[in-house]
Amino acid sequence: MKFKTTQREIRSNYPRVLSCGYCSLQTLLVWETPIAYTTRREGWGCDIYQLSQNTALTTGYAPFGKSVPYETTRKYEKLAEEIRYGSGSYEEQKIALRKLIAEFVEEVCA
Repeated sequence: MKFKTTQREIRSNYPRVLSCGYCSLQTLLVWETPIAYTTRREGWGCDIYQLSQNTALTTGYAPFGKSVPYETTRKYEKLAEEIRYGSGSYEEQKIALRKLIAEFVEEVCA
């Protein structure tokens, strides 16, 4: 279950905070559960995913942090689609997507 938080709390707990648009990494994050969410005056702002011990990803209508380039999100989303809709069991796909998430973090934070 995710909890309500603030940008300040996330920035103080994670040295690296990445940002991408709403649903731009939905296949890559299909089996990941958001740990928290933020709100804004209009309602829900974004979901926060913990990608590694030091890295959080925000995605939604009002994400915050270092913006991930569109080309990078598109590249990893296509790779995730190949894994997700290819052959392999649920567990194999889940492991492959977790490895892909680690590669994503490495590339973006390098």
